[in-house]
Formats: sequence, structure tokens, C-alpha cells
Amino acid sequence: MVDEVQNATAPADVPARLDRADGLSFAITTLIALAVYLFTLAPELTVTWSGVMTTAAMYRGIGPPPGYPAWTIYSWLFIKLLPFSNPAWRVAVGSAVAGAFACGLIALIVSHSGRISFAGLPAFERFSARECTLIRAICGSVAGLALAFSGKFWHEAVIQEWWTFTVLLFVLVLYFLSRWITTGRRCFCWFAFLAYGLLLTDNQELMIGLPGLAVAVMLINPKLGRDVSILVLPLGAVISSVTGYPLLAGSLWFRPVLESFAVAFFGALVIVIVMRRIGSEWKSALACTVFLCLGLAVYFYVPIASMTDPPMNWGYPRTVEGFFHVITRGQYERLNPTSQWARFGIQLWGLLKQTGREFGWLYLVFAALPFCFLWRMNPVGRKYVLSLLPILLCVGPLLSALLNPQMDRQSEDLIEPYFLALRVMLAVWAGIGLMLFATMTSRSAGLRNPAAA
Repeated sequence: MVDEVQNATAPADVPARLDRADGLSFAITTLIALAVYLFTLAPELTVTWSGVMTTAAMYRGIGPPPGYPAWTIYSWLFIKLLPFSNPAWRVAVGSAVAGAFACGLIALIVSHSGRISFAGLPAFERFSARECTLIRAICGSVAGLALAFSGKFWHEAVIQEWWTFTVLLFVLVLYFLSRWITTGRRCFCWFAFLAYGLLLTDNQELMIGLPGLAVAVMLINPKLGRDVSILVLPLGAVISSVTGYPLLAGSLWFRPVLESFAVAFFGALVIVIVMRRIGSEWKSALACTVFLCLGLAVYFYVPIASMTDPPMNWGYPRTVEGFFHVITRGQYERLNPTSQWARFGIQLWGLLKQTGREFGWLYLVFAALPFCFLWRMNPVGRKYVLSLLPILLCVGPLLSALLNPQMDRQSEDLIEPYFLALRVMLAVWAGIGLMLFATMTSRSAGLRNPAAA
């Protein structure tokens, strides 16, 4: 099924296939990151959850709430497929591979986004084909490696934990969105929801990002986004009620999950009123909903695995009570989102400082460039850059309000992995900003394509 509205705005001279620059950026970033990760890999068990998670992966058991079923299956494959060293090292290799592939996909997304954002524009057409390939491959690799060697991500990529696998699933969502907007094939939109469903089995906190994904679909294709929001958001509301992040968590004036869902649903209603039509894209919207449910269905692995009575069987989820205890994170304290504007402002400032310190202030400057020069992009590139903005608002400021972190350094270190999705978005924008900077500086230097002279 082809998205006619989307293809109508795409430049006619931009093929949908991935090209050499995309492959180079992916390969260079993945290989460099993986080589460094393997060289610095933890040889044995480390602190925090490493022993628990390794035991769960080794016996396909049930880890701490919410069970981490997708990560458990993924890590179990590495324990079985790698024929040497100890189980903890093999699980750490799985973390390294997931982290390296996530960074490689970021490089690919940046390279391909540059191709669709600047195709047909005079500023970019001055370069020869070889120069364009080099610019896109270098900018993509820089963006991917910026995340790969940021402090917390590197730390998580060499130990036995689930964070890099979670980031990989989040990057897959962005990758499928980019492929959908360039090819017009709606199966990529379905795959984005499938990846997001899998993501929620390992990181329930990102339930708050589901409305951002729905709004992103609305910005790319208003008709499909309208019908997706009407189907997916009520389902998400029901699902959130049986997790540790319900809609009504928070004070009367500020309930981050509820308000993110309400804003996205209100946007869909506005489109219904303006277009005076609803349900014209119900087939694709239903497919998105089904694929989201397929991803979430991995949760049913938890009671099935519990019936085998593995050594790690947290919460005994073979029973109904135990199952809901695990997926609702029953052993943890209930959420207490931010309830004061002043405190929320302090938390945002703390998040900005932490991101600048760990990810790099210079990259934040480049991440802002695409929004300063949106007029330099063609309509397709502009639409893709803007479609990522609602997702960032959900996995950044709103997530900070939901988690309500303390302001001391120890709390910041504990909460930092939850914002790796935010850094993924910033890395993508930083890579596109680097390409903008390259075109502007080359113009100032008077460089041009000899063939066009």
C-alpha cells in the first residue's frame, strides 16, 4: 500500500533505496563502537543487577519487574551461541552488540536523512557524488559515535544490563519512520509500532512516548495519524493502567502520562473536525494497533517461562497475582510525579546540564541547527525533522516530570539511563546539523562541484 500524500512531496530524484554512504556510515560506526566495547568489556559479573540479569538470561528465567522478556530471550541467544568464556561475559557481549548496532543505525538514519533533506537543493548539489558520500558518511558516523562514547551509554554497553538493547529498539522505531517517509510503504510504519511494543516490555517508562509517536505519524500523514491515534491511544491508556505508570499518576494539576495522551488525542479530534472525515485509513491504523499488540505479547513469555521454575523466578508470575505483580512493578514505590512548576524548571535545567556534560555541549549546538535552518531543507526532510520533535518532548521533559528525580549527583547517576532515548534524538539532529554546517562553510569558502562549473 503506497502513501500517495507522502510520495507527492518527495523529491523525484531521491531513490528510496539505501546507498553507499548509508552503508559506509553504518559499517564504520558499528565496527568502531563494537571494537572499543569488546576491548573494554567487563570480563566477569559487575555490580547492581548484573548477577540477577545474567542468571535470568542463562536459564531463560524471570528478572526483576517488569521481567524483561525480550532482553532475556536476546541475551540467552548469546549465551547459547558463543562457545567460550563465562555466561556473564557472553551477556556483556550481547550488550555491546546491541549498543554498537544502535549507534550504527543512528549513523545510517543521519546519512539517509541528509540525503532526503537536502536532495535537489542548490547548496548540496554543488558537491560531487564522491563529496556527498563522504559528507554524509562522516556526519552519520560522528553522530553515531557521539552516542556510542557518551559516558553512560558506554558504561551500559560493556556490562550485563538491558539498556543498550532498549536503545536499539528505540532506534529501530526511528529507522522505520525514516524508511516509511522515503518509500511510502506503510509496512515500515507498522514495524515502527512493533518495535515500540517490544520496547515497552523492557522499558515501561517510555509508555509516555507513545503519544509522541502517534503525533509523529500525524505530522507525516495526517489521515493515517488521525486514525492511528483514535485506535492506539485508548489501547495505550488501558495498557498503562496495568503497568507501573498509570495515566492518573500525579497531582490534580499535572499528570504527565494523562496529559501527553490527552494532547495527542485532541490533535486527532482536530484533524477529524477539519477534514470532516474519520476512518478512511482504518486498515493501516488497525495494522499499527495489531503490530503494537504483537510486540507487547512478548509479556506472555513471563508466565510461560515461570512454569519451568527457573533459578531466577522473580514474583512467581505463573499465577495471576504474581504476573500482575511483576508487570505492574508491584515491589517498587508508587510514582510521585513533579507537582510544582519551580521544581519542574529546576529538573529541566538539571537534565540540560547532565545531557551537555555527558553527551557534549557542542553536539547540542549542532542539534539545534536543523530548526534554525528548516527553510534550507526540502519538504520531506523538514517533515521528518519536525516529526521527531513530539517524541523528544515526551522522552525528555515529560519523562523527567514523570520520574521526578532528586537534584543530588547520586540520583542523577541513577536516573541517567532513562534519558538515553533523548540522546538518540539529539544525535540524529546533531548529525543533520553537521551536514548543514558543512554545506554552509563550503559555500563560504567558495567550494563548488567542478562538473557544475
